[in-house]
Amino acid sequence: MNLPLIERYSTFIGFFSLIFLWDVSLSWFNARLLILLPFFIVIINFKKSHIRIGLLSLGISLLILTHSLFSTFSFSYNHRSIIAATGLFIILFLCLTKYDYIKKEFEHFVIVIICLAFLDHIINLNESISNRGQCLTVSFLDVPIYLYLERSHFGMMAPTIIMVMILRLSKKLTAFNIIVFLIANALFIVSTSMTLIGGIILSIFGIIISNYSHIIKADFGTRFIVFSLYTIIFALCLYFISPGCQDRVVELGHTAILNKEKTSELKKQQVNNLSSAVILNHLNVAIFSLINEPLGYGINKYETAFNQFTETQKSNELVGTFVYFSSIHYKQLRHLNYNDGASNLFKLVAEYGYFSFIIFFIIIYYSFSKNIQFEEKLFLVPIVITQMCRGAGYFNGGFLFCFIFMCYSIYNSIIKSQFK
Repeated sequence: MNLPLIERYSTFIGFFSLIFLWDVSLSWFNARLLILLPFFIVIINFKKSHIRIGLLSLGISLLILTHSLFSTFSFSYNHRSIIAATGLFIILFLCLTKYDYIKKEFEHFVIVIICLAFLDHIINLNESISNRGQCLTVSFLDVPIYLYLERSHFGMMAPTIIMVMILRLSKKLTAFNIIVFLIANALFIVSTSMTLIGGIILSIFGIIISNYSHIIKADFGTRFIVFSLYTIIFALCLYFISPGCQDRVVELGHTAILNKEKTSELKKQQVNNLSSAVILNHLNVAIFSLINEPLGYGINKYETAFNQFTETQKSNELVGTFVYFSSIHYKQLRHLNYNDGASNLFKLVAEYGYFSFIIFFIIIYYSFSKNIQFEEKLFLVPIVITQMCRGAGYFNGGFLFCFIFMCYSIYNSIIKSQFK
């Protein structure tokens, strides 16, 4: 048995599934569980060097769990927090042990997900876009397997896909890269969402602003800027041909910050777009949590913050710092995204309170650091930026993986700078 070869393939499959296939489920099985493959292989092939990494991972996981159990200054048991801490330990342990291998596979991850999504559309070519609904579907044995349950879920991954492809085109303008880039563009057209459009535009601006000096000095800099500008124009075109996306932006734009002196105006300022209402409602929950629990509720306890916020509201309306929600959306808002906050930004603030600002600082520091590989940033930063605006939790879409990777890359860059 060639254990190194098995370990390499299992690591690729495990991390690829964790980052890109988190929506794929069949009965009780979720594709994210494939991350256990490399974990078991590492345990079988355990080395002395893994002991220190294991103890560090265990210590951090227990610290996060302790914060969750005692965050409200009273013991608060929650099985979701224990499951999350266990998942954190596994992902953290694997990221630290497989760091050097995984960072070489980022481009391969992107190529594979583009091919999978394209193959999915070819298989379902006979179905109209409207019949496909808000998901990409693959079917076999008469059992539907959903690659992404919603367009916005695919949209969370799209910015990373396009940023990696822009860099590949900028470095090598080959026929293969051009074809894959055009296929990705076609996928974006048939799977358009505000998450996809906004994530792409924000990621491009974020990457260029934080790495401008590196880009203009690089041999591929001019091509990178040109392809980035093309992609921004392409995303804007998608926006202007998508009335649903325009409605959400207009709704958010028309919602002013309303204070107590404007109560009469508050009753007139109703949000009619449900997606906009969900975002603004969870913004209210985050502010409510920061005021009432400055240290946060703990990992995977956003639902507790959400329930406490809704319990303080009247029976037929939701009134928050930023917006008034009429009974039109009240019933839906009491159930939508109650455990993920619709955004990892809101979820982090609610679950970690002021501690979350440390996380934000780390992300910003990583983005602007000159000691981190540009290629690595193009994979990790777009995922984090997009899911800060529209996310589905830490364990979906690779958010936790990206943050752990960022932290370890910062640590490595500091160590290397000390030995120069």
